[in-house]
Parts: sequence; structure tokens; C-alpha cells
Amino acid sequence: MNYVEMTGAVEGTSVYADDVAVARNATVKLPEITRVAYTQKTALGEQEFLTNLLESMETSITKIGIDKNSMRLAVAKKLEYRWVQSRANSEGVTTNYGCKAIMRVQAATPVPGGEMEVGAVSENEHTYKVLVYTLYIDGEEVINVNRLTGKCKIYSENYDVNDSFL
Repeated sequence: MNYVEMTGAVEGTSVYADDVAVARNATVKLPEITRVAYTQKTALGEQEFLTNLLESMETSITKIGIDKNSMRLAVAKKLEYRWVQSRANSEGVTTNYGCKAIMRVQAATPVPGGEMEVGAVSENEHTYKVLVYTLYIDGEEVINVNRLTGKCKIYSENYDVNDSFL
């Protein structure tokens, strides 16, 4: 019988904008990969069908405070998120492993508005449209999506626009 390791908490995050470190322990949201659906009228009523095309992908970073690094995020063309996550094996031994997401992006909100309140911490969310997205887990590439070329690879399997996807 195979034992599936239990994935634990994220131990820390780092954000890089155009290869420069800009944030530590920021909250990041990875892109969602969603197929485009369309509705067609049939004899049985309306029915929804999925295509092999992908919806627009988006990512966001919530960073505490406004500083010079925030301005780097405003003009970033490439983002890289790195994080460490824990896992426990069947004996209960906990180890850490690294993950990394690399994306080519366009800023959807280049300079987010901010609220400054005396004595309070300000949070600012930067959002981006994702053009290319590659995800590595424990050193292995698991997702590679390129909306510019229509290429989609999951665990080394090609799911291009004209292929059967998922």
C-alpha cells in the first residue's frame, strides 16, 4: 500500500520582479487554469460545452507597505514566486521542499491605490494578466502554459489548443 505524504503549511514566500527580490512573506495567488466554455441550444435545452482554449490567467501579490520595491512590481514583465512548504511522511517525520512559479506578465493594476492610517499596516495588491506560466514542485516542472503559442504541458503531457485537454 502506498502512503501519500501529508502536505503542510507554507513556511515562507519570496517574490522576484524581473529577477530582483522585491518581497518576503507576501501573499501570492497562483494563476487558475480554466477551459473556455460555450453554451449551445439543443433539443433538450441549453447545454454547456468545454473547448480546448484557455481562459485568461491572472496572478496577484499582496504586499505589506509601500516602498521602492512596490514600484518595481508596477513595471514588472517577469514574476517569480518561491516558497517553502512542509510535508510529513508515514513515520511523521516532517521535511521541507521548495516550489517555484515563473510567469511572464502584464500589469493589470500597475500602481494599486493605498490606504494610509496612522498606526496601521497598509496592504497593497498588485494584479497581473499571465501570458506564460511555469510551475515547479520540488524541482520538477509540473505545469507549463504559454497563452501566446497555445501550448499547455502538464506533467510532461502536451495538451495544446487542438489536443484533448484535461
